[in-house]
Amino acid sequence: MGTKRFVLALLSVVLLSTIKVMGQRVDLEIHVKGIEEAKGKVMIALGDLSDPQQLFTGIKEVTEPGELTFLLQGIPDGWETDLNVLHDLDGDTQLHINANGIPTEPCATAKVKVSADNPSVEITLMNVLKMIGG
Repeated sequence: MGTKRFVLALLSVVLLSTIKVMGQRVDLEIHVKGIEEAKGKVMIALGDLSDPQQLFTGIKEVTEPGELTFLLQGIPDGWETDLNVLHDLDGDTQLHINANGIPTEPCATAKVKVSADNPSVEITLMNVLKMIGG
């Protein structure tokens, strides 16, 4: 009878620790690089853009070229999702595109996996129109 209780207690501890790990939250640093102009705002969105209830977002004024760091708090550990970044040069909170559907403002997107072991992500803005010579 003592062995049975020990096994049940051990299983309870394992189950509770698994539940705790599954519910762990991470504060994620996002380093946005490649800011070429000191104007407008950089906006980030972590999650599925079609589901605003599940988005983690941030916005910062750009005062100098280089890099900005965002801190998003309470992100589920192990979550695999999209990171979208826009340097909104004119501050109207919209990504501008040309007639061919090519972004005219620097932007970037990446798949990320949030991890408590590495709570930091780097992403570099790209001026797609400039890259293709438009």
